[in-house]
Amino acid sequence: MKKSHMNTASIFGYLQSIRLFWDIGENGNYEHFAEMLLSEDQYNQHNNQRIRFFNVRKYVMGEIIGLFFTQISITNVAAHQMEDINYSVAEEEHSLFSFYCKSFTVEELH
Repeated sequence: MKKSHMNTASIFGYLQSIRLFWDIGENGNYEHFAEMLLSEDQYNQHNNQRIRFFNVRKYVMGEIIGLFFTQISITNVAAHQMEDINYSVAEEEHSLFSFYCKSFTVEELH
């Protein structure tokens, strides 16, 4: 797994799934997470990626019906000094979702 520390990045792929969930963190507060699976092709057979987002806030979800080729933009907004928020995440092609998060990881699945 690798963590990203860039200013802005775009990740492309077919959105296979998206999950939002929460858990009780070390400090006893609820923490929200998001996980997405993307694939290079429609049949989920080549170059899959799992992206995990931690401490998700202010998420907005559009209508997701069917398989979409997505462009996900991840922008470093740490300089905006929002509490526990370092990144803005948005799906650019279809406005399927947007949210903020503290950190994320990208894992290549083969």
